[in-house]
Amino acid sequence: MKKLMKNLKKLIPFAFVLFVISCNTDDPGNEIDNSEKDKISGFIQKGPYINGSPLMISELDSKLNPTGKVFNTQITDNKGTFELKDIRFESQYVELIANGYYFNENTGKVSKSQLTLHAISDITSSSSINVNILTELEKGRVSYLVSKGGEFKASKIQAQKEILKIFEISMTDLKSSEYLDISKSGEDNSALLAISIIVQGNRTEAELSELIAAISTDIKEDGILDDQQLGQKLVSDLKFLNLPEVRQNIINRYDDLGIKSEIPDFEKYIQQFTDNTKFIATSGIEYAEAGKYGVNILSTEKFDYTDSLNTKYSMEAKLAKGASLKVVFYPGYINDTTIISEPKDIFIPSHYSLLYFAFYDNSGWGYNTDFYPTSTIIFNTESDRSIDAEIELAKHGSCKIEIYENNQKTPTRIKRIKW
Repeated sequence: MKKLMKNLKKLIPFAFVLFVISCNTDDPGNEIDNSEKDKISGFIQKGPYINGSPLMISELDSKLNPTGKVFNTQITDNKGTFELKDIRFESQYVELIANGYYFNENTGKVSKSQLTLHAISDITSSSSINVNILTELEKGRVSYLVSKGGEFKASKIQAQKEILKIFEISMTDLKSSEYLDISKSGEDNSALLAISIIVQGNRTEAELSELIAAISTDIKEDGILDDQQLGQKLVSDLKFLNLPEVRQNIINRYDDLGIKSEIPDFEKYIQQFTDNTKFIATSGIEYAEAGKYGVNILSTEKFDYTDSLNTKYSMEAKLAKGASLKVVFYPGYINDTTIISEPKDIFIPSHYSLLYFAFYDNSGWGYNTDFYPTSTIIFNTESDRSIDAEIELAKHGSCKIEIYENNQKTPTRIKRIKW
């Protein structure tokens, strides 16, 4: 008997080890769900993606790495709807990857190129997943936090709050990003639509994709948008957007699709971003030192042309989409003492200062000579391009130039020149 008990003592620790190992294979930390879903469905929205756009659903492990199991489907209507039935997962985490054309709410037209959007989700308690601009922006940050040991749900909440902060939005009890819908009312849906409009701006699909990728990379490790140029891009286009027109674009789209929409109040969050952001908007207008016809008369640096061997110059400006520019020339007008730009030794010529303008086809400029010879008004007729016209400074003279950017009532800049 003593011998038997002695042998049992030897076996008990070994049996205990086996028990621990057996328990670990079913450890909840592995998050093996072995669940079968009747369906996974939702909407792909930027604006809504169009019918036929492909969608891939990839299973992820607890560290959000692909397991290799992939399901493919496609969007079934112009509402951005998708549905995938009778699929079995071994993990509760999935990534949705949508690539296709979408309705651009800012232009009111279907995009000219395709855009890829992602969403990472836990499907334990829901089979409904939407893909949108928020799910895309948060993806890299969530993956990083989880890779550093963060719990998935907490990482999602943290990433979402950090992204909202970039856009000066703070709210509690916000739904997870994959449950938001731009066609529905509610504060959280308002925030999504506002961010979607801000990020789109006047950008092409390629420019939008580049911006999203750059923001995602910048915020990945600390959740803060440090790159001032990226922030500048976000805020600079807003002055050129017609928000009532954007709202009507969205309403018209959903009406055409036969959907009764409740477009949320996105305007207040765009205004909130504009009023409170630390990022400084640019004018959307750039002036090169030279243009097609010579030195640029609108440049910020040159004032004295008396030493030039040329008499012909350029009026060149590069305008962002929606930007506007008006330039008023006052030949011989040098008596305005408020002008502090160099040179200060401009003289009144004995003859009248002469300027000649040449507007060739497709110059992008128009003109108004109603006030000639006192002044000549030049204005842009196009934007989203460089505009250029020829100006000739005849003999000797002087001129005051007032430059009005984006419909300002007072000059953005004043310069006097002599030649």
